[in-house]
Amino acid sequence: MKWYMTLNVQYVKGKMYMYRLAPADYYKLPEHLQDDMEKYIEDGIRGGDFLTAVLSNDLKRAVWIADSENIKLLPDIITWLYNEVPQSCWGSKENVENWKGIDALW
Repeated sequence: MKWYMTLNVQYVKGKMYMYRLAPADYYKLPEHLQDDMEKYIEDGIRGGDFLTAVLSNDLKRAVWIADSENIKLLPDIITWLYNEVPQSCWGSKENVENWKGIDALW
């Protein structure tokens, strides 16, 4: 893991994002999502359609393409994102398209 404890402020198109950088607790995610989520957050490598839809806040699409396991876990996945990762890497299609990994913040 590449993250270090700090408080970081980032401005994206006039919006201020404040967050702490610390290792994300990937183990709190369902096991089948941990690797893809870590690759995305740390290196900017996108996972599958479901994960990309969730990260992009396209919940209509996420629900449509989710399998029976992921549909039940959707609230937990979103809560994990809110609590564990920088706001600038998820929440909109634009954020996801622009995310290049945690090192790009520096």
